[in-house]
Amino acid sequence: MNKIINFCIFAALSYSEMKRRTFSPGGIHPPQLKSTAGSRIIAVDAPVSIVLPLGQHIGRGAIPVVGKGDRVEAGQPVAVAGPDGVSAAVHTPFSGRVSAIGQKRDSRGLPVESVSIDVEPGQSVADVDRPLADVGPVGLGDVVKVASDAGIVGLGGAAFPTAFKIGGCEGLAIDTVVINGAECEPVLTCDDAMMRVHPDEIVAGARLIKSAVGATRVIIGVELNKPEAICRLREASAAHGDVSVVGLQTKYPQGGERQLVQAVTGRYIAQGCLPMTVGVVVQNVSTARALYRAMAFGEPLVNRIVTVAGEAIGRPGNYLVPIGMSVAELLGQAGAVFDRIDKLVAGGPMMGRVIEYINGPVT
Repeated sequence: MNKIINFCIFAALSYSEMKRRTFSPGGIHPPQLKSTAGSRIIAVDAPVSIVLPLGQHIGRGAIPVVGKGDRVEAGQPVAVAGPDGVSAAVHTPFSGRVSAIGQKRDSRGLPVESVSIDVEPGQSVADVDRPLADVGPVGLGDVVKVASDAGIVGLGGAAFPTAFKIGGCEGLAIDTVVINGAECEPVLTCDDAMMRVHPDEIVAGARLIKSAVGATRVIIGVELNKPEAICRLREASAAHGDVSVVGLQTKYPQGGERQLVQAVTGRYIAQGCLPMTVGVVVQNVSTARALYRAMAFGEPLVNRIVTVAGEAIGRPGNYLVPIGMSVAELLGQAGAVFDRIDKLVAGGPMMGRVIEYINGPVT
């Protein structure tokens, strides 16, 4: 253990000479407020019911394939991607029975077509550790199909269906995959936790994307305020000459796609253009890990890590949360003192939005 700690400290110090690695011009330095940095991932207790919005991703809402009264198994799709345009499938994290299909209010307070499920008792929210699996060479079609079947969307905040983002690279000269571990938003540390706990799976997912789009290299960008995450990712990628981990100056908005691509490749993305126009595809660290789990083990996207923090939270931390669990129940398990809450924000203080309906689901 001491050897690992010493190596991590050495790795963090060696990155100090790279503090100028960033985008230009501009950027700001808001207070980081990352009180949960270094915290473990805490699995919540399973709720008694969940609500799965069918439009929780960018694009068209999913089409339900279950009916009221149906029994569903954990991991089963309850809705499939719409046939026209960008869309993503939705799966249930738990076994249970469909109690309703219809409009429910989301955390913005808006009505959204949803599948409601009464959860069978005795289930847990688990993130099962498995030995790293060698998925082998994969083509673009393989990754697109698995991402689509698993309902994977961008977990950095945009929730753009991953199958369409990767599939859009077909026929383009993509040479670089950039994995976004910057997490420049104040307060949030969920990606930091993911990088510290699951670095091998992030690297594996990144290399799957590289293989699929025909790139020659992977660059993982992480702000320098996450030294342990940098260390773990460097350990995980040490055997892969096509993967590099780049320490970035701690500056907002370092995690924006344009800013990140400029910082790690020196390439400038013109206004109105996408990273693929300069030969780059960008994915969040949690998205890369979710893609690996889907390719290796057939796991759909049914949970995510959520940072819960603030002065009204008794047990701040990074929680493993099933999609569909209510915000109120999550806050309760995190020890929230509800009468002290003045405002709830989902997604970080810079780019997040106010939660208007506390009984709306985590998405």
